[in-house]
Amino acid sequence: VKQINKYHKNNRELDRKIEMSKIEMSVWSIIDNREELSKISSEGRAHKSLFQRIAGKNGRVTENIVGKRVDFTARSVITSGGQVLRADSLGVPQGIADIHTKPIHVRTWNYEYCQELYKTKQITRIIRTTATEQYTIRLDVVTNAEIRIGDIIEKKLQDGDIVVFNRQPTLRDASMVALKVRLHDDMSLKVPLALTRQLNADFDGDECNLHTSQSILATIENEIFMNSAQHIITSQRNGPVASIVQDGRVGSYILTETFSDGPTFVEPDVFYNVLDTIGISTNMIIDTLGRARKWYSEYISDRLIITGKVPGKLLLSMVFPYDLCYEKFTDTNTNYKYVKIQDGIILPDSGPLCKKILGESQSSIIHVLWKDYNPQTSLKLISDIQQLVDNWLPHHGFSIGISDCMAVNNDKIAETLVKLSSDVEFLKRDSNFEINITEKLGSVMSIGHRLSKDSMNKGDRNALNIMRKSGAKGSVINLSQITAFVGQQNVNGNRIALTLCRGARTAPHFAKNDTTAESRGFVSNSYIKGLLPVEMFHHASGGREGCISTALKTAESGYIQKQIARKMEDLVVRPDGSVRDPHNNIIQYIYGDDGFDAKKIYSSKGIEYPVPVDIYRLVDRLNSSYRQNRDAFDELIRKLLQEEIDVILSFIKTQVIDEQDTSIGARVSINI
Repeated sequence: VKQINKYHKNNRELDRKIEMSKIEMSVWSIIDNREELSKISSEGRAHKSLFQRIAGKNGRVTENIVGKRVDFTARSVITSGGQVLRADSLGVPQGIADIHTKPIHVRTWNYEYCQELYKTKQITRIIRTTATEQYTIRLDVVTNAEIRIGDIIEKKLQDGDIVVFNRQPTLRDASMVALKVRLHDDMSLKVPLALTRQLNADFDGDECNLHTSQSILATIENEIFMNSAQHIITSQRNGPVASIVQDGRVGSYILTETFSDGPTFVEPDVFYNVLDTIGISTNMIIDTLGRARKWYSEYISDRLIITGKVPGKLLLSMVFPYDLCYEKFTDTNTNYKYVKIQDGIILPDSGPLCKKILGESQSSIIHVLWKDYNPQTSLKLISDIQQLVDNWLPHHGFSIGISDCMAVNNDKIAETLVKLSSDVEFLKRDSNFEINITEKLGSVMSIGHRLSKDSMNKGDRNALNIMRKSGAKGSVINLSQITAFVGQQNVNGNRIALTLCRGARTAPHFAKNDTTAESRGFVSNSYIKGLLPVEMFHHASGGREGCISTALKTAESGYIQKQIARKMEDLVVRPDGSVRDPHNNIIQYIYGDDGFDAKKIYSSKGIEYPVPVDIYRLVDRLNSSYRQNRDAFDELIRKLLQEEIDVILSFIKTQVIDEQDTSIGARVSINI
């Protein structure tokens, strides 16, 4: 300032303005120095301004206020839980369990339990409070300590403890679930297969986080609101997001499919051993065989297996609830198009259990059990089927070899390629050549449907077909590319562009102005035969686009999720049913504009709107209980008639749906 005044007195206006700008920049750089114009810190580095300290990913708000680093957190690579781990459990390394602790308040009623923990060296510290002080006794230092009533002990994680498991990015509530600890000696976190979809996890090096809650209240909230059973269904599409996967689907399909050479049978000793391994009690087996005798009388007598073989459908029926009645059209097997389950038994004329029945489809068995029974029943079925199949499949065997990838008759493939070549020549005369040729080249991939029906080696026992039909892995397109030809490669939705020789060809391998399908990216060889060098080049061009879009989508979805979270994190549903922000502004008069929980509504036959109960399934279940317990019921109890069902449906429609359209009060009063 003195220098500026000096310049002003001496009429050195230019020098004065320069000094003024330096002062302005110095003051402003305290607030915002993102352009690093001011470098007044040591070694000439640009200093951090107030803006940079507060805003941004590593600023004070995001890094230290909105999100914090916390104690009692572990992170490790994830691997498969295998046969032993059920869908509500997490395999935790012993090394993590020795460090993570849970506090326990020592009281009269749990004193003996705490003493037992002390004797087995499951306690790391004792926190003791006296009249004058609080101090900690470390048991790795003090060896002769004693536990007193009123102490707080910190015990190591044990089997059955509740922990929170999370995979980032945490895009939804199902990305963070509470699971039961199962200790093991490896270094990885072992994850149940059923949870991989909701976590978007695989076992190619993914890492996940584990959090150990430190209060009784937090643990109870985790166990009730965050347990994996609650997150089987997603409200995003009113369907399962956890289900039977991969080998579980393959095994379930093989057990229940009626192949051209007959259905699958299981030896009695394998039948009983598998059920004993997964914890199905003898009473349950006897009860299920008693219900199944009506349809499988040639295999069952007096609730015992009397033959040297047991139908696979009967083995899988052992894990279903006794009163489950279920029917769904699948068309997976053209001779048995409906899956039929009555009184918990898969019927002999039922179609195979596939992805539509055990997967993430709406109205799958997992979906029905979650709604009509309870989440724990649905979770138990997922665990039981996965474990049953994992224990049975090694006895039966399932593998894929080169012979499964070979077509028995290559005539169809040759005919398709010849016809394609002639069609390309014919379409050259058309003014809409490029549009029509792209459509034609895409349509030839339907050869996979024709091949899968009658041209694959081993017929319906073909491993590729079994994986595809069961929904475990693969599609008709994959089958076509493995056995017939890889097909047209596209970049930005178009065929490979003519970029060489001033737009005359796609690669040096072709003559100028070559108009064949191969010259524009059609790969006429299959993976089993192997690709030519130019085909490999075109194939890589198409694959590169997928790599780029995957990278871009990751960043885009992360930003969208952040925006949604920031918008909705402060919204609250008030006691009057309205959704409001922190300033008491009304966002919605009732949650979702209808008051329904999207997880708990049904699409019911006879009603065009989603409703809170499926009357047909309810009636089937009541009738099933009646059939099995006739003696326990009054003789006046009977089946509901169709006319009575129609009356109930009409009541639901008028009371639940029509009143919602006319009155907010009526909507608020509905309790789903």
